[in-house]
Amino acid sequence: MPPSGLLAEDPERIGSYVLLGRLGAGGMGVVYRAEDPQGLVVALKVIRSDIADDPKFRKLFRREARNAQRVVPFCTAPVLDVNADAEQPYIVTEFVDGPTLSAVVERDGPLPDVKLYQLAVMTAVAMIVIHDAGIVHCDLKPSNVLLSPLGPRIIDFGVARAVDATTAATQTGVFGTPAFMAPEQIRRYNSVTPAADVFAWGGMIAYAGTGRRPHGDGRPDVMLYRAVHDEPDFEGLDSRLRPLVAKAMDKDPQRRPSATDVLVELLSKHASEQELEDILTEIRRGQVRGTELAAILKRLLSLAAAAAETTVSVLPPRILSTGTNTPISTMNNTTVPDENAPRPIPVPPARHQPDQEKGKKEGTRNGGLGRLLHRRRSRLLAAVGAGALAVAIIWAYNPPHPHSVVKPTYVIGFQGTLTGGNAELGRSSLLGTRAAVDLANQDPDLPFRLTMKESDDQGLADKGAAAAQELIDDHSVVAVIGPTFSGPAEKSILSYSGAGLVAVSPSATAPGLTSLGVGAVSTFFRTVSPDTVQGPQTAKYMISKLSPRGVLVLFDNSNSYGRGLADELVKQLDRIRQQKNFPITVTTREAAPGGDYAKLLTDLSSYNLVYYAGYTSEFVGIIKILRQRKFTGTIMSGDGSNSDLLITGAGRDGAEGVYLTCPCREVAGIEPRSQAVQQFVDVYEKISSGAQPDFYAADAFDATRVVIDVLKRLRGKVSRQSVAHTFGDPKFIRDFEFEGITKKIKFDMSGEVQGGDIFIYQVRDGRRQYIGSAVELARGNG
Repeated sequence: MPPSGLLAEDPERIGSYVLLGRLGAGGMGVVYRAEDPQGLVVALKVIRSDIADDPKFRKLFRREARNAQRVVPFCTAPVLDVNADAEQPYIVTEFVDGPTLSAVVERDGPLPDVKLYQLAVMTAVAMIVIHDAGIVHCDLKPSNVLLSPLGPRIIDFGVARAVDATTAATQTGVFGTPAFMAPEQIRRYNSVTPAADVFAWGGMIAYAGTGRRPHGDGRPDVMLYRAVHDEPDFEGLDSRLRPLVAKAMDKDPQRRPSATDVLVELLSKHASEQELEDILTEIRRGQVRGTELAAILKRLLSLAAAAAETTVSVLPPRILSTGTNTPISTMNNTTVPDENAPRPIPVPPARHQPDQEKGKKEGTRNGGLGRLLHRRRSRLLAAVGAGALAVAIIWAYNPPHPHSVVKPTYVIGFQGTLTGGNAELGRSSLLGTRAAVDLANQDPDLPFRLTMKESDDQGLADKGAAAAQELIDDHSVVAVIGPTFSGPAEKSILSYSGAGLVAVSPSATAPGLTSLGVGAVSTFFRTVSPDTVQGPQTAKYMISKLSPRGVLVLFDNSNSYGRGLADELVKQLDRIRQQKNFPITVTTREAAPGGDYAKLLTDLSSYNLVYYAGYTSEFVGIIKILRQRKFTGTIMSGDGSNSDLLITGAGRDGAEGVYLTCPCREVAGIEPRSQAVQQFVDVYEKISSGAQPDFYAADAFDATRVVIDVLKRLRGKVSRQSVAHTFGDPKFIRDFEFEGITKKIKFDMSGEVQGGDIFIYQVRDGRRQYIGSAVELARGNG
């Protein structure tokens, strides 16, 4: 990593170190090549001032750096000095002369087999000694691995976790490198374990072996979404390494091997357990020098070279000494202790957080985020406690009749778009929710009664947080259905997660919503398929049934829904074009709400299909311009335009023939009509004065019934916290399955509904008519 010269704003000296040049700059700060008072060349990292200004960071930085100095200097760049009290804190490490792994791969392509196995083995050993010191790297990536003459060396441990915890506490965003971050880092679990580094190790080996990042390239938000929801791409990776790398990148941290398990699985064909344990024991002594060091390095490198020539077996976890009296098979589930964290109040665990070991001291569970979450949850419990006291006072003055059975009443909140241009879908969802509540209250065996509270976000992103807060402030609300649309959802989810209030949306489809949360907590679920499903299935239907030769994709650039849907659609169309040599051109144009659509719809001769990713009010204007210009091709849009406003706004003739896609089914599309469907229709007609269920009504009905089912399971111990605890229990998520009237509902570990079809509708004779499942129609079955 050759240094560049100092910039004009760089100092000449920091502390007792003379700066010789810049080695690089990144998210944490600037790294300099420097000289210490004895003339030794070192690497000196100065932390960014905006991070360093946080007193919490300095405290964590001091502790993490102290731990880092305990790391055995083997396959790592040892920490030589640290100053957490300087105006700009800095950390000094040994200078490692060599390029980064990322630079080598970018320059030369994937590593050859022997080099790849040596990288895998040596970085696994480095992870072991880092984890032994009680450190989680939190930013393991190719640019933090230097390829020195003595083999790969991991750098930058002991800093990233302090920065990460500070960014989490201040809610400034997700710290780390999206391409190599573990799902639990992105979702902000209470504590990040060594398993996060193992995940990053897997991504790094996949990158080194293929020259590609395992989740591809793209915007940071897209990369974060893929890391949480998509499976990594191992195409081209050595088939002998692939099973181990796949285990390392498992979405569930509990199923990943520990760093020592990784080493064992890599070398088990060529070294006995005893030999590997002896090697690790020598390394952990921290006194390996000179010829002894060279001998161990040579042995590990030769074992790796031998492994590169034979099949690597994937073995079950085994028990070896870790140097910390912790079985290897459980080491990846052990949180890094925070001795300064207070004793926490019992609260619902973050979704999918690994179970805490029994007997562990309370107060170590939350890592660097403990105090922040403790304060939030204390306020939450205090507020709920006040509500409980009020109930007790009312009970004292109005005691129940001694022979009556008094059922407790719980409130289900509803956040949706009840006024504004797209209010039709919000009101439809509200009626579907109310139908589920009314039907439940008709059951004499229901051990409680339900009421509802509504909050209108007007379909506007900037109204989302206020609408959520209205429900949060009412502590009788135990769960929320909604929001209706993705824009308000983006702003609401942070509020709900911070308050520990579960929200289940039947209709917000933008990618990445289930990844949002505050600190360690995410309480958002959805029963609707995201646009990562809608886009690809729509593309396949287009190709198989609509014969497009040129597709013009317009998208609303003001929200994640339009951008996300267009992105997934275009990506799938391009994939089909390349893989099947399909003769099609695809053009994408941004459409600002209220903008001049006429300029975007000039020269339509190259297109026979126009697709709009956005909402109805703008789509109506686009249809009118296309009709005025005598466009005779196919006009199509997604579920955001699925409302009666489409027909009333564009006119019966204008809307005729327009195609719509939607991850929901109208009741007319649910065949045969079961008793449950008929019950829903009957109740809906009663509460809506005879109206037929509209889009998302049945989906909201099912989402509400999911929540009611959870309330029943709690057997009289219903509270906001107990609901969040149940939804956050990994075992509950794994086992839960609900037979709805629209589909079978089963969540994955991120809160997304599993499976799910996209359905095609077309305006015919002045009304939207159900055509069928996009997948089945594309197969020729519709």
